[in-house]
Amino acid sequence: MSPRPDDSAARAPAGAAAGLTIGALALLGVASVLGPRGSAWVLLSLAAGASVIAWVVRRAPPRPLRAIPVLAGALLVAMATGLLWQPAMALALGLHAATAWASRGVIPPPELGPRGRLPAWATLAVGGVTPLGLLGWLAVARPDLSGVVQAYVPSLPLATLILGGAVVAVVNATLEEIVWRGVFQRGLEVAIGVQAASFGVAHAHGVPSGWLGVVLAGAWAVLLGLLRRASGGLLARIVAHFVADATIAVIVLGSGSALG
Repeated sequence: MSPRPDDSAARAPAGAAAGLTIGALALLGVASVLGPRGSAWVLLSLAAGASVIAWVVRRAPPRPLRAIPVLAGALLVAMATGLLWQPAMALALGLHAATAWASRGVIPPPELGPRGRLPAWATLAVGGVTPLGLLGWLAVARPDLSGVVQAYVPSLPLATLILGGAVVAVVNATLEEIVWRGVFQRGLEVAIGVQAASFGVAHAHGVPSGWLGVVLAGAWAVLLGLLRRASGGLLARIVAHFVADATIAVIVLGSGSALG
């Protein structure tokens, strides 16, 4: 049986949008590894062009798929400004929201999503595995965190640093969950592995760092993706993500104390 004309018409833009989506995530990953220098600027231009193409592909189902190249391009634009990671994510989400508004519904806006359920055991498992993984990374990799301490730990009283670390952990957890599980996974609903790979590579220069850090962050992102399905909302993922970010803050602050 030959396909109906409307079926073939739908498949072409859908395939174009899928290819564009994977390409945009790949560009974001390469630029994350390179940092905002050299080839990253070329990738930035390509990702911006990809966002324009995504705007043009008006008939590509499903609509959430169109949001991914736009947000990936916005993240690269924000990263190129030299902002810290959390303000860069906030700027990128703002650019995405502005693009969604200007497109009059062609590009869906970032979705905060419902609060959802808080499945105790699943949330505890996904959050609780991170301190073990991070401590294992410290023991195996023995990383030099002096650069991270110098870049992100100001000379302030310890109580202020602890409060600031808690605030950063909440903000970082919320923004990363909106970006990767709220937009990227929502658009690639069945492809948890794709958003996980993107999340891992985006943390190549984070804590943990290097290719071991990429693998650890990517594997954890698979668990967060599964938790999104189990909880149906944002709350459980933020709680689990906060545990990881709070552990990282403790590690960095502890390293700063040791270095001081």
